[in-house]
Amino acid sequence: MTESKKKFFSWLKQHLLLNLGFAPKLFGYKDEDLYRLTQGSLKKYTNGVEYYFGLRLKGVEQTVDDFPKKLVRHKLIKIMHAPFVRESYPYKKFSKITLGKWTRDKILTRADFNPWHRIPKAVKLASAIGAQKINIHAIDLILAMQSDQLFHELDKLSANQNIIISLENNARTPKEQLKDKTEWQAAHNPIKLMEYLRQNNLENFYITIDTAHLAAAGYDVAQKWEKIKQFMHGDINTFISHFHLVDFKIKGELEAEVPGRGEIGLHVFQKIITDLYQMDYQGTIGLELAPLYFYRQRYKLIFNSLKRYVWPFKDNLREEEEYILRAIKLISSDT
Repeated sequence: MTESKKKFFSWLKQHLLLNLGFAPKLFGYKDEDLYRLTQGSLKKYTNGVEYYFGLRLKGVEQTVDDFPKKLVRHKLIKIMHAPFVRESYPYKKFSKITLGKWTRDKILTRADFNPWHRIPKAVKLASAIGAQKINIHAIDLILAMQSDQLFHELDKLSANQNIIISLENNARTPKEQLKDKTEWQAAHNPIKLMEYLRQNNLENFYITIDTAHLAAAGYDVAQKWEKIKQFMHGDINTFISHFHLVDFKIKGELEAEVPGRGEIGLHVFQKIITDLYQMDYQGTIGLELAPLYFYRQRYKLIFNSLKRYVWPFKDNLREEEEYILRAIKLISSDT
C-alpha cells in the first residue's frame, strides 16, 4: 500500500462508523454480536457505530440500561439516530399497504408522536450513553407545533448536554412536494436547511447528508453535492457533521441499497469520499447498509435470522464482515 493510501485509510478510520440500521434486534443479532463486529476485521476501517433508537422488539429504549452494554461501556456509540415516527404531514398519500410500510408503522415507529416530548428525551439519553451526536430527521422539527421555538430550545438543551444535533434531509418525492409549503423545502433540501440554521443562529445544529434521500427527492446527487460545496465556500465543517452514504432504488417504495448497486452510481460515492478527504472533513460518515441478504436471497435472511434467535452458540459473523468490507473498499477504490 502506498503512503498516500495509508494516509487516506488512517483518515477514514477516524470518521467511518458502522451503520447497522435496523438490522440488529429485528434480525436476531445480539448485543454481543454488535460488539464483536466492531472488534474484528472492521476495526481497521471504522471508529464505532451509529445506533438507532427503538429498533428492537421491545420498542424504544427508555434508560441507559436498555442499550447494548458493551457498546456503551467502550464508548463505541458515536452517534444516535433519533426514534422513528411516521412523518406528520397534514395530508397523507393513499397507497397500497406493503410489508415494508406495515413493518415501519407497526414496529419501527412506536416512539412518542409529540416531538416536544420525544426529542428532548432522546437528546438526554444519547448524551447519557456517551454519544457525541444525535441524528434527527429535519421534518420532525419543521412540522412541529411552534417549530422555531423548539429549534431554539433544543439548541440550548444539546449544548448543555454536550451533544451535537445533526439534522438529516428527508426523502420527499417531487410529486409529494407539489402540495408542500415553501418553508418545508428545508426538510429535503440541505442548502435551504443550512440557510435556516444560519439565519436563526442555531450554533449547536449541523446537518446530515443522506444520499438516498437526496435522490428520492428528485435531486441529481452529484450536482447537488457540487452546489452544497459551493454554498459552504470550501469549509465543509461549518455545517456538515454526518453523512449517510447509501444508494437507492425505487421498487414500489423507497429502499436503500449498497453503494454502487442502485441508481446513484458508484462514482458519485467515490467522488464524495475523495472530496471529504481532500477538504479535511472532521465529521462522521455512516456507510448505511441493509442487512445481509435483505434484497437478494431473502430466504437466507429469514433462515439466518431464525437461527440467531434459537441457536445457542456464537455466529462467527464472517459473512457480515466480508459484506461490509466489500462496500468500504468499493467506495474507497478511487481515492
